[in-house]
Amino acid sequence: MSELLRLVLVGIAGGIGVFAVILLPAMWLQRRRFGRVRPPRLAGVAVICVYTMTLAGLTIAPAYDVAVTCRSRSGARCAWIRSTPRPSCSPCIASGRGGGRWPPASRCCRC
Repeated sequence: MSELLRLVLVGIAGGIGVFAVILLPAMWLQRRRFGRVRPPRLAGVAVICVYTMTLAGLTIAPAYDVAVTCRSRSGARCAWIRSTPRPSCSPCIASGRGGGRWPPASRCCRC
């Protein structure tokens, strides 16, 4: 099973769990506000719960290994993981700090 599919299934299960927790308060609120409980309204609440939990799971937890993805794109170690910039980036950085034209007219790296 892929990581993305696993995250979706966890989101669906979490949404159903959240719906189970708020089912009685939602029924009480519907009865109080509309005079009766209608199943389509409860289904709407369930869909919102599942959607929200799935969306939260997919945005918070990455569905891929960052290091593997970066290696496959660049063929080497990730440049953005390095704590210091490359030596060839110093003209770009110095020009930006000095108020010069960005990027400088000279050869600049892809930082």
